[in-house]
Amino acid sequence: MKRLSRRKGLLAALLLVLTGGGIGFGGACAEPRATEDLPDAPADPEYGGDHGGGNQENGGDDDGGYAGGGSELPADDPALAIEKKVGAVYFVWYKKGEEHQPGEQRSILGKYDSADEAVIRQHLEWLKMAKVDFIAVSWWGPKAARQNAIIKRLLEIVPEYDIKLCIMMEAAWEGLKTEFDYILSDFATSPSYLQFEGKPVVFTFWRVTKNAKETGGEEYFKEYLRRLYIVRDNFGGGVVRDGFGVWKFTPVYDKPQDWQQKLERLAGYRAQKRFLFVAPVIPGYDSRHIKPQLGAGAEKSDQLYYPREGTRFYERSWRSSLKAKPDWVMVITFNGFPEWHGVEPSEGVGKDAMEYIRETAKWVERFKNGG
Repeated sequence: MKRLSRRKGLLAALLLVLTGGGIGFGGACAEPRATEDLPDAPADPEYGGDHGGGNQENGGDDDGGYAGGGSELPADDPALAIEKKVGAVYFVWYKKGEEHQPGEQRSILGKYDSADEAVIRQHLEWLKMAKVDFIAVSWWGPKAARQNAIIKRLLEIVPEYDIKLCIMMEAAWEGLKTEFDYILSDFATSPSYLQFEGKPVVFTFWRVTKNAKETGGEEYFKEYLRRLYIVRDNFGGGVVRDGFGVWKFTPVYDKPQDWQQKLERLAGYRAQKRFLFVAPVIPGYDSRHIKPQLGAGAEKSDQLYYPREGTRFYERSWRSSLKAKPDWVMVITFNGFPEWHGVEPSEGVGKDAMEYIRETAKWVERFKNGG
């Protein structure tokens, strides 16, 4: 039997009160991946259940504070305006026939292969219909040869759909310098690669920071800011102070009022320093089937369930994130099936398969029109 290793990460789930009055996060993620398609790496620490309540190692915010510096920048200064964009996290690790859709959501394309160009083109057509501007492709490093080939083909195709592409680094097992250099040489040279302020954009998952700290390579974050615009999975003031963009893909187990306070702090930082703020939106979440795969190390967070309620959860997620007045919005995700958080046209969710594509397009228009 073909041996598969599983990626278990932590995934943002916007925990919104039914009245829409607050936001929190919670979640867990386990994705199947073939061992031959991934670099050699130490055992994934998440299998040990070390993703406790929002500490810095596991997605908490490096809240070192922002002391400011320089002249104060009015938040409403037109000269500081950033063009609004909407992205979607996109996975390319699926192989034909593999059971990668264990939940209620099942793609109308069936158990597809991410390398199938017909599948790629259909996905891009749907993303275009949803008015998505770019895809952030989940990436496991230079040794993930199959993923790299798919990404390079995507870079050739996306211009036909008026969509850009950037990388979302998952772990940096091969080291920040090695992986940043590969992105710059093999992906970012394409005119299809997403840019911000003249630099290629890279989103990093919280585990990238953790692995960099453990291997002693964290200084490469700052070193590569000269060549990359790095958007880190962290809302802390220290990250803003150092010139990074910020986004959220991980749970911090915040109470709604704590999350609101973080947003207010971000607003304060933005009055003094220009940086890119990317807010997440998510249609729902279900990890209840994951615990049998993880065994005794699984925690309560591996049994999280936030029903979609039709599209109401997604709507509340958009409303709450837009209240924070982000520069960009990231849909989490386009095709993340194991935890039931994709917007790809599927059976088992919505009034019909295309409902989430229509809903996304509606909210993108509202966001860009100041709604």
